[in-house]
Amino acid sequence: MNTFLKTSVLACLVTMAASTVSADARDPRPVMSAPYTVDNARAAYDEVRSRWVAAQQEQQARYSAFDGEFEDFVRSDPILQAVSWPYGACSDMLGLIPPPMDGWGLRSDAPFTTNPVEEERAAVWIVTYDQDLTSDDDDFFASERSVHIRVGVSADSKAFWEMALSQAAMRDAMFEPGPYNYPVTIAGADVLLGDVLVSVSSTDETAKLAYLEKIIGCAIESGMIAEGVDPATLTETP
Repeated sequence: MNTFLKTSVLACLVTMAASTVSADARDPRPVMSAPYTVDNARAAYDEVRSRWVAAQQEQQARYSAFDGEFEDFVRSDPILQAVSWPYGACSDMLGLIPPPMDGWGLRSDAPFTTNPVEEERAAVWIVTYDQDLTSDDDDFFASERSVHIRVGVSADSKAFWEMALSQAAMRDAMFEPGPYNYPVTIAGADVLLGDVLVSVSSTDETAKLAYLEKIIGCAIESGMIAEGVDPATLTETP
């Protein structure tokens, strides 16, 4: 296979790898990058994107010099980025987004052109795998657990939520006590913190609760409590 065609094939397949991997796939890559720290979630995705672009260039150069079959070529870039950022000053939307917990990371494959952490909304996917397995094990990708955190600022949403929280009938119909006795939606893990609407979903209920506790705890500590929520009703522990 000529060099141009080999490079094109690798670029195509590297891009395809950014989509969901089947549960029985095998991909003998490193699972996690070396740990590193950035300023916040937006900076994390900028760094993930930068590393992904550099990794594609590296893999293309390596594959162009590779004499074997494509199925024998092993990418050297990790599946997840072990990125973190300082957490505790939850004074705005960006500050509410927590870093991955130990053993969790952001996906290295980053085919996006716009950073998913924008000024008034953000969507963050945090992922982990069974740490007793390697990426070459048959059951590795089937062990994936993920947490999806969405945050946003909207005047209309804020007004509706504050109305719902302040009216007893709507409050009882829509909300239940969540971590720290903070009201969260009955239908899902949605919560208004200050003027920021936060939604947490996950393939793992324990993980969802852990991240939700972290976010709500940080918000309460920083004074991001929605109108309609009485601070006196909140508890000191989750």
